[in-house]
Amino acid sequence: MRRENQSTEGDRSPLTFTDLVLLISARLLAWALKSILLLFAVVFLVAMVLNPIVAFLQRRRIHRGLAVALLALALVAVFALALSFLIPPLLTQVDELIRQTPKAWNRVQAQVQAFGQRYPSIQQAIPDSGQGFGHRRCAGR
Repeated sequence: MRRENQSTEGDRSPLTFTDLVLLISARLLAWALKSILLLFAVVFLVAMVLNPIVAFLQRRRIHRGLAVALLALALVAVFALALSFLIPPLLTQVDELIRQTPKAWNRVQAQVQAFGQRYPSIQQAIPDSGQGFGHRRCAGR
């Protein structure tokens, strides 16, 4: 026989004040340690992904420490190879950006001046810088 005051979903007690304080404290602690927890999560995932390769090397009678060192060396070599392919185009693009900056700055200045002529009330709020790119106003001039 079932008692009528017994819950059918199980006994659930409401959250007490202490439970609420502990829950909020745990949330604040996790928020404060989020960078450390993220680092541990990434390291854990890397270890899980690379462990089968290390186990394969162990089955080939290579000691675990040497297998980890070989795997780390291979990863560094792949990273260095990727950088050797990425750096030359990056430097080319940075060089092109540096060359294009004065032209872009002059276009921006022309558009700001056109905007100021179109809306004269705003013209007074825009400082008049008749100087080109790279020139600074000095107090002694």
